[in-house]
Amino acid sequence: MAREPSPSADQLIAHLGDAVDHLRQALEADDTAKQLPRRERDLLGAIADDIAALVERLEEADADLARERHEDTLLETMDDIASTSPPE
Repeated sequence: MAREPSPSADQLIAHLGDAVDHLRQALEADDTAKQLPRRERDLLGAIADDIAALVERLEEADADLARERHEDTLLETMDDIASTSPPE
């Protein structure tokens, strides 16, 4: 049986996505960020890229779980129909 995704997993994905967006915006527009040494700005950019890649993997895993859950539901429905149908 597939693990059910929780609302907290969806919230985590959303928060991580928001964090990436805010970090990238700050790195591009904030004068303070532009005053950071290049190495630190590059590191923060790499962190944003890594988190974005993690968000993509989490979204794919969540979609896979939803597909598995849908397949399980369809199979259960088919079993219910087969068990309640009179034999021919």
